[in-house]
Amino acid sequence: MTDRKSIWRWLFDFSLFALMLTIVFDPADLIVRAKVPLFCLVWLFAILIVFFDLDSHEVSLPLGLTLYAFTFALLLPLLSLTSFYLFQSGSVEVFEGVQVAKAFLFSSLCIPLSLVRARVMAPMAYVLTALACTAIVLTIMVTDNTALSYQLWSMFVKYKNVSYTNRTYGPLSYESAYFPTAPLLIISIAYFTEQARRSSGFARKKFICLAALNAIGMIVEGTRNCILAGLLTPALVVWWHGNRRQKTAIAISALALTSVVLIFARTVVAEMFSLEEHGNLIRMIDFRDYMRIFSDPWVLMFGQGIGTYFNTSAYGRTYFTELMYLNAIREWGLVGAIPLFLIMLYPLTALRDHRVKERHYIFLAYLVYLGTCISDPFLFASGGMCVFAIVVYHFYVVESRAIDVIPLRSTVSAAS
Repeated sequence: MTDRKSIWRWLFDFSLFALMLTIVFDPADLIVRAKVPLFCLVWLFAILIVFFDLDSHEVSLPLGLTLYAFTFALLLPLLSLTSFYLFQSGSVEVFEGVQVAKAFLFSSLCIPLSLVRARVMAPMAYVLTALACTAIVLTIMVTDNTALSYQLWSMFVKYKNVSYTNRTYGPLSYESAYFPTAPLLIISIAYFTEQARRSSGFARKKFICLAALNAIGMIVEGTRNCILAGLLTPALVVWWHGNRRQKTAIAISALALTSVVLIFARTVVAEMFSLEEHGNLIRMIDFRDYMRIFSDPWVLMFGQGIGTYFNTSAYGRTYFTELMYLNAIREWGLVGAIPLFLIMLYPLTALRDHRVKERHYIFLAYLVYLGTCISDPFLFASGGMCVFAIVVYHFYVVESRAIDVIPLRSTVSAAS
């Protein structure tokens, strides 16, 4: 029985790790097309572990988590799809709603994680560390090497997992390799920062180096979101748990760094946040397009349906832009978007619960991640839904929250 148990658990862990690799390095699922099969395997092995009596401990699946997963992964997308087919399908030629709804299913991973009390943060952090290292190496390779940059771009463009950009802010100009899943590095930065805070000696040095490596990997992605999040995340985790002296030191350091940047790189900062800068100008155009769309009361209240295309001044016809929250209102309407946003924000209430303070770094990382998604188009892709599943799992699967439960047969020890 022990051998059988260890085999099933190993298969679950391997499938989960492979799924993480696929989500991080193949977000469009065009390289090996393994995302859906691995998702199904994670569910399958979790069910086998529980219902074939592979452990001797009692299991309880939190009812709140189950309802959360059902509402977010199935009910809300189905309601939007139903609204689309009832009211708009006859006037729409191209539709991506089923693809978008499929991404929402990845939020249901919180259930198999809960069934086996999976240790998910460490493997996810090390997969993201590999992403950070890859970003650093590729950025070094393409710097001042246009020919190589073009060759790599030609190789990766068909898989939609890396893009190469040349950014110019006043006198500052640089090339970078950008991964669509780069915002997920917030998770690994927070994890290693927390481990460093808890550790001592050599272990602390190791985790500090890993946190710094992930932060550098995020910063070299080159977007303003990534730069700010790469700096903010470790500071926020340390500040949150710090005493008054540590919080004061962090505040003074942040103020000093801001002052130095404003003194010596004022032109660069002004250009980065100028409304005339190309990226900001595109977002302003998108914002006006959304305001035009919301002038229709029906669309504002009930939306156009998830995955529906619409006309934009900057991109032509598309079904999403970087302004993901406004796009959610366009798709769901206020009737659907408000519950959607409330569901996504509710796990942040764990930050008020000191009984789970050792897990606050997860929710702090989630807060920063939601902030970056203000102008990131991949919140509702599989990567964003995977983050949501991890957060919901850690929100509910703790002893203090397991009050109303669905009784099952067995599981392993509590999540860490």
